[in-house]
Formats: sequence, structure tokens, C-alpha cells
Amino acid sequence: MKKLIILLAVVVASATAASAQNYEHGVGLRLGYGLTLDYKWNFSETNSWEFNLAMPAFNGFMASAAYQWNWPLGDAGIGGQGFNAYAGPAAGVGFLGLPGYRGFMLGIGGHGGIEYKFNAPIAVGIDVKPMVTFVTGNSFSGIWGNGLADIALVARYTF
Repeated sequence: MKKLIILLAVVVASATAASAQNYEHGVGLRLGYGLTLDYKWNFSETNSWEFNLAMPAFNGFMASAAYQWNWPLGDAGIGGQGFNAYAGPAAGVGFLGLPGYRGFMLGIGGHGGIEYKFNAPIAVGIDVKPMVTFVTGNSFSGIWGNGLADIALVARYTF
């Protein structure tokens, strides 16, 4: 976790001279609790959808979607001049496949973070996606709480 925060700080510090730009689409990776494919669609300056396909550290997968409200941080932001923040509700479905813990997953939670869009077609950020996941299956039924600490570094190619 410390390494992730230090890496983000170095990237952000090296980008302070670059100007940011808004983007409509972004495709990339979320590197946190497992590997997640990420797609973000900013359909207005203040609203976006983010879709994730997670292949987490356990056997299984989860597809999730989040509706997000966006706002600039500091004197600049959404219009293309700095950091942006985002937050909103999220939901997901998937399959848990650990030995002794197998079943269908349905999760609800939130998704929020900050990002910086470089002058190049790249955006980086850090976000958190806390999610309470309900599992039902032959060998396990209950609440799977590992999604509560889902903090990740995000890198996207923007277009």
C-alpha cells in the first residue's frame, strides 16, 4: 500500500508542469486487489459511467458499473486544467470460486477517487471502490467483505 501511494505521488509530482485536458473515453487498468480492466465514459463535464471487469486475487470474476459525479479540485479541473475528483454509487455481479467458497456474487457500494489527465492521452489516479458483496451458492452463502478495502492505482489511455 505504501508503495502504491509513493508511486502515485511521484507521478503526480512529475506532472505538475503539464496541463490537463478533459476526455470523453478512457480505457485502462485498475491495479489494486487483483487486476481490473477499466472503461470510463465522461458523457458530460459533471457526469460519467465507469465499467470494470475484475479478475481478483481469488478464483472468479466480477463485473461492475458505477455512476459518477465529477468536479474539479483547486482552481482548475473538468475543463482541462488540473485534478478532478469523482464519486458515486456502484453495483456488481460475478462468481466466487475459492475452494469451500463458491457461488454467485451480487455487490452494492460506491466508487470514488481523484485523477489527473496529462497533456498526452493518459490519465492516472487513485480510487477506492468499497463494496459489500452477497454470495449465494452450494458451498457458501453470506457476505463476502474483501471488497471493503479495494483501493487501486488507475491508469487509462484517453480518447
